[in-house]
Amino acid sequence: MFLLTLTCGIAAVVAVALAPLYVGRLPVAPAPRLGAALVTSSALLALVAVVHPRHPDGRLVFLGAFALLLAGALLVLADEGDDGDDDVGEPPWWPEFESDFRRYAARPRRPLARA
Repeated sequence: MFLLTLTCGIAAVVAVALAPLYVGRLPVAPAPRLGAALVTSSALLALVAVVHPRHPDGRLVFLGAFALLLAGALLVLADEGDDGDDDVGEPPWWPEFESDFRRYAARPRRPLARA
């Protein structure tokens, strides 16, 4: 049972570490608060399993903690569906802003009088 718990734990940690690479392709709705609650719950479950090491279901509690950790990480990292097209090209207000800024930068300045 120890090897199963160890293997699942390593797999969960690797899956969480690689989640930013594949979470955008999963049909997961973003729920950062629920995800944070699941990650916190997984830490608390692991703490309970460590505090009570002789409990017969301790390894199962660890397996549940790994599952909660992975699910919580996926919910926290889930993409909000924004394709990132907003960054392409100039915003519609930019040319007017740029011309106003160039006029402002080119105007003559008078030094402040010292008292």
